[in-house]
Amino acid sequence: MGTIGRWFTAYDPDDADAPAFRAAQLEAVVRITPAAILVNLANVALLLWLLGPSSARIAVFVWGGCVVATAMFGLRSLDRRRHRGARPTASLRSIRRATREAAWLGGLWSALPALVFPTASQDVQFLRGMVTTGMLCAGGFALSSVPSAATGYVIALWAGASLGLLRWDDPIASGVLALMVPYTVTVVYSVWNYAKTLGARLAAEAQAEGQRGVIGLLLRDFEDHASDQLWATDARGRFAPVTPRRVTALGVPPGAGPEAAAWRSVARRRAPRRRAPPRP
Repeated sequence: MGTIGRWFTAYDPDDADAPAFRAAQLEAVVRITPAAILVNLANVALLLWLLGPSSARIAVFVWGGCVVATAMFGLRSLDRRRHRGARPTASLRSIRRATREAAWLGGLWSALPALVFPTASQDVQFLRGMVTTGMLCAGGFALSSVPSAATGYVIALWAGASLGLLRWDDPIASGVLALMVPYTVTVVYSVWNYAKTLGARLAAEAQAEGQRGVIGLLLRDFEDHASDQLWATDARGRFAPVTPRRVTALGVPPGAGPEAAAWRSVARRRAPRRRAPPRP
């Protein structure tokens, strides 16, 4: 894997924990999906209200219907996932499907500036440009947990906005088009930088969990086979947990509440102090 390939990789895809990492990425996006759908519908309603009287109203209403249908499909998928429950692992195919869906949504939002922007009034052009910029940045941020999906969304939206600017017969069109490039590159760079940070955190958590499992296994083996006693206590000074071997070693009668008599039992087991020999 070359330098470019390593940059566009949040973690090693061949790692044993990679399926769990992918599931965590998708779950992070799912958590914010309801809010993202609400924002999409609100933007559609505003644009339909403002662009309804324009000459391109048929195209605008067709576009709005496609976005609403996509949002309803997302809500249905979200409801199915909620009833099914979150899965502990996810495949590469799930990541690719999320990327295709994000690119489709970005393509829908890019269609409006490509169709309407060149012939719209200055007020509508200003509004359309503000919405496009906001959706590009906010969408990239919302999808940053799955960087390939965020990249597909941002690139699709940038392509449609660029097409609308190319069709715009205005002296500043080329300047605005040039400005779109660093904006888009910055969003994509930030997305992958965050994804690499998230991947490193997930890998560190998985490593720590594995170490805790090994330490727990060693402690259980020591507790079961060693002649010495190893215990832990809670905030109230009680043994945690209370095992039959520990109850037997301390000589606590059944039903006497070994956690309540913990330290008294240990005190009884201490070796007696040596007394000084009597003086002659």
